[in-house]
Formats: sequence, C-alpha cells, structure tokens
Amino acid sequence: MHPAFIFALLATTAMSADWPQWRGLTRTGISEEKILSQWPGDGPKKLWAASVGTGFSGVVVSGKYVITLGNSDDTDTVTALDAASGKVLWTYSYDAELDPKYFEGGPTSTPTIDGDAVYVLGRQGQLHRLNLADGKVVWTKNIAEETEARQPDWGFTGAPIPVGDLLLLNVGSKGTVVEKATGKLVWKSAPEPTAGYSTPLPLADGTYTFSNTDAYFGLDPKTGNVRWQYPWPTRYGVNAADPVIISPTQLLIASGYNKGSTLIDISKGSEPKSIWQNRNLRAQMNPPVLIDNLIFGIDGDENSKPALRCVDSAKGKVLWSESSIGAGTLIAAEGGKQLIVLSDNGELHLLTPSAESFDSQASAQVFSGKCWTAPTLANGNLYLRNAAGDLAAFDLKPQ
Repeated sequence: MHPAFIFALLATTAMSADWPQWRGLTRTGISEEKILSQWPGDGPKKLWAASVGTGFSGVVVSGKYVITLGNSDDTDTVTALDAASGKVLWTYSYDAELDPKYFEGGPTSTPTIDGDAVYVLGRQGQLHRLNLADGKVVWTKNIAEETEARQPDWGFTGAPIPVGDLLLLNVGSKGTVVEKATGKLVWKSAPEPTAGYSTPLPLADGTYTFSNTDAYFGLDPKTGNVRWQYPWPTRYGVNAADPVIISPTQLLIASGYNKGSTLIDISKGSEPKSIWQNRNLRAQMNPPVLIDNLIFGIDGDENSKPALRCVDSAKGKVLWSESSIGAGTLIAAEGGKQLIVLSDNGELHLLTPSAESFDSQASAQVFSGKCWTAPTLANGNLYLRNAAGDLAAFDLKPQ
C-alpha cells in the first residue's frame, strides 16, 4: 500500500492499538488490529452503552480513555469514559449553541489525544487544552474571535492536529497555528475565503493539507507558507473530506454536491496537475480508504441515491457499486484486509475488500437513528455513535 511512508511519522506508537485522533494513528482510517470475522445474527456483543449529547463528533481512544463530544441545552460537553465499563471518568463543559442548521446540530469536530493532553475545537471556534487524566483546563480561548476568522456555515469541523510543539487548525482561509503548551497564536491566515471542513493531513515532504471553500492546498506548518494549491470550488463551498494519499506525490480529492473526485500530482510544486477527474466518487463528508490501489468509499449526492463503491485509483474507473448500503461511513481493519461499514441507519457490515465484487461476510442492525460518524476501532472494541448521542462499544476481539 503506497501511503506506508506516512507510518514513519508515527513510528514510536505504530504498534499501539489506540485510536487517539481523527482517522486513527496513521490518518488513513486503517487499523492493523485483527478482528472478529464472524458475527451472530444480531451483531457483535455490545459491551456497554452511554449517552454523550447531540452531535457528530468522532470517538478517540488512548488506553482506558474513550473521549467524544456532544451538546445538550446549548452546552458542549467533552465526555471521557472507561473503555472497559463505559463509566464516566470525567466531563468538561462550555457554552455552545446547538445550531441545528439543516441537521440535528451539535459539535462536528473530533477531539485529539496527544500524550497527556486532549485538544478540542468547538463549532464556533472554542478551543481547549484539557488534561487527559482528569479533564482539567490547561488553557482555553476562542480562536475564531482572536483571528477574526469567519465561521463556516456548518461550523469548524476539522480536528486539531499536533505537530511537534504546534497545534494545527483549519481556521481561516489557509489555516491557523497555536502553541500546544500555551495556546499562544503562532500564525494565522486571512479570514476569507472561509475555511473548509477537512482535517489537516501530513504529507511525505512535511507539509499538511488544508481546505477552504475554493481549494485544497499544502502548507508548511511552521510558517504557513503555501507550497501548492489546487482550485476545487464546490456547491455551498463544502470541501469536507480529507484527501487520500495515493502515493508520495499523488492525492485523491473527493467532494459531494455533484462535484466528484480528481487525482492530482503535487510533484511540480505550486501548480498541481490533474491525472483524472470525474463524478464517480462524491464524498460528501467522510473520506474513503485506499487498499491495494483500490479506493473504497461512499458515493453520495443530495439528488441521487448513495452507494458504496470500489474505484480504481489509477484511472478513476468504477469497478463495482453497491446501492444496498446507502449512505454511511467506513474504516478498515487488519491493515486493509477487512472493511467495516456503518450505514446511516445503523446497519453494520463486515466486507472483504475486492476489486471484483461486493463481498459481504456479515451484517447486522446494531444501532438506530442517524449515523453519520465514522466508527472507531481500538484495542479490540468498536465504538459507534449516532446524532442523538447514543454511544456504544462492541466486542470485535477475534475468538
């Protein structure tokens, strides 16, 4: 798999089964963990359930700590639960409007665990560093107010990403960086165009990808200097999905609202070139995964029926499409040998990735409500949540 080079960035923790940040340790949505390959008719065993508040925040895990974010009564709450029992270990709350604009509302970004710290970015720009052990505040501020960055229509969504002593934020037209230790502003970008909804993604040359309403681009996290930029205007300015690294010099960009996807070559510096572009994969919110040069993702659009698709990364050709899945999210386990797909109505599927056809090993209705949040796999447990804030842990340890 080509993006293996990125694993070197995380060599000290690569053997861990934790999932401490958005899309896991390698930021690919792929875990190395082996999982249960056969399920009972009603799905894998549910270990515990909890209520964490309205929202679409992902779940992050480090050791015994399971952390996510939700809203109740115009208050966001960071909840840390015990991985074994689901018992609440601590909570931290701050004022935040529910803001149900075209959806249920609540927080849409995912917390990040970095050593003994937890970083949280709220939809209105509330930025916090908390202690992992007890949830106590180290520092807090509103980064949107400080930088005069305009809030995107659906709020700030990209997860905070630590890089050395810095914290990267998709705030402003081309990102913002603060010091991890103090929250002190290091650099900011202009307020317009509005920030996109993706999370900064590390590339082989040390740059990080960002998005705004008009483009995707790569920049130096220490200086904010933009190394390359690729125009990608979309309807409503929704550039939500992180790019997918196909090779050290090739990125897949995919957006919904009838935009489609493109494979770009960033080796030429400031002006990337498109290798192919079509509408075969429209990732409205969650990015696809890359396995053996195959792209697996949900193709979706506001005016068409969504489907799980397998696309050839070299040419952008659809190899198969399965409409029975509908909308949903997916991650991979066992280094890409297993696909875990959660439909937006709570049906869980286990698939064997294949270029030939949709290959289902097991499926079960395990959840209800709107499920737009991608699953998290950590230390043998699968964590799922819905918009209403129902969170559950399922046992996927192999027998």
